[in-house]
Amino acid sequence: MLTAVTARPADALVDSIGVNIHVSYTDTSYGRFSEWKSLLVDSGIRHVRDGLNDMGTTSYFYNRLKELAAAGVRLTAIPGRGNTPANTITIADRMGPDVIEAFEGQNEIINIYNANRNPAAARTYHQGWYNAVKSSSVYGDRPVYAPTFVGGNGSADELGDLTSFIDYGTLHSYAYIRPTTPSFNISGEGAAAEAISRDRAQVITETGFNRAANKKDKQNLTPTGHGKYIPRTIFEGFNAGSNRSFLYELLDQWDDAPNTNPEGQYGLIERQGSAFVAKPGYTALKNLTAVLKDASFSSSEARWNPAEFTPGQLDFDLSGQTANVHSTLLQKSDGKFYLALWQDAVSVNNSGSDSTRIADVNVPAANVTLKLNTPTSGVRIINLLTGSGGTAAAISNGKVSLSIPDSVILIEITPSSPQLDSTAAYYSFDDVNNVRGAADFSG
Repeated sequence: MLTAVTARPADALVDSIGVNIHVSYTDTSYGRFSEWKSLLVDSGIRHVRDGLNDMGTTSYFYNRLKELAAAGVRLTAIPGRGNTPANTITIADRMGPDVIEAFEGQNEIINIYNANRNPAAARTYHQGWYNAVKSSSVYGDRPVYAPTFVGGNGSADELGDLTSFIDYGTLHSYAYIRPTTPSFNISGEGAAAEAISRDRAQVITETGFNRAANKKDKQNLTPTGHGKYIPRTIFEGFNAGSNRSFLYELLDQWDDAPNTNPEGQYGLIERQGSAFVAKPGYTALKNLTAVLKDASFSSSEARWNPAEFTPGQLDFDLSGQTANVHSTLLQKSDGKFYLALWQDAVSVNNSGSDSTRIADVNVPAANVTLKLNTPTSGVRIINLLTGSGGTAAAISNGKVSLSIPDSVILIEITPSSPQLDSTAAYYSFDDVNNVRGAADFSG
């Protein structure tokens, strides 16, 4: 049965992508700012997350974040070294009003497995943090996110309801079992976070995988798996209702030639000796943003201005081996639809003992037929792992035969007569109602 599905703006997906950085870690890969700034800007990622450190008269920290903002990459700030609620605005003012777009509470402040945790102190700190931001004439309109936690329901329950002091909830959706998929832990951690955020919309402020291929870890991947899981992580978060998902992190912090240290290898970009080398997940994201970008950056306004239009509907149906196929329908202001498809499958087996290497899983393609009822002038299939150009697909009686892998592919569909309202306002993160809607984390 054909179903008319309303698309979401393609640029909303691009705008949902963020990444964690560590500007002040100058004794790691992050000390080579000019190199990684270029890689970050080239990726199409517009949002970073880092600590709001009190660096005193040290200007490099603030200047580097100002440089990123000038290039279209703005900061979500979490409490950093020497940062208290009392000096939050003083530190922010050292960078100017265009750098920080959001403030987040303390990072993983409550861990149910830490006997020294202090929920009462964490709540007091966050209330002071919130009040400092909201009482500021410069930053009072910026959203404040909840503090994050580790340990699921127990930790979140200890922090308790903070809805009077947050605009958005938060979660860290790392994998906690092995083998796993990007979709697995979003619903579990999101449901736990409701103890803090109740009906507030939630933002994923850390998620990701490392590439310590010679050590078993719940979050480690092969290079091939990295290229598959990173885009899937972004789409799964987007589908679950998170307006932003911050990957952890931009850079491997050091060169770990034996590939045995998970903590230093969460980056989208790895260190090979003195060289920075893009991992497959970085390349896939760069291709993704190149295809779906539908906004222009205004340096005078220090913001991205998306195309203003109301996405239309696409009449389509998927049949065949669809049981494990996930999808997202997007549209750009030129009228083209982009149907993202992937299998929600385990692509990497990292089970077993620490002495055994992890391995890729051979996932057979799912044979699916796409039936289009919307008149169409052309269809292209874009494999994000290989490029952004795509190849033409054959259409027979409105049907397209597809082989869906366990990586994200984009089906570009050009309608014969696009129907768009170009006067409508664009759905943006800053303007969205922050109360949870139909898309949520309840599973």
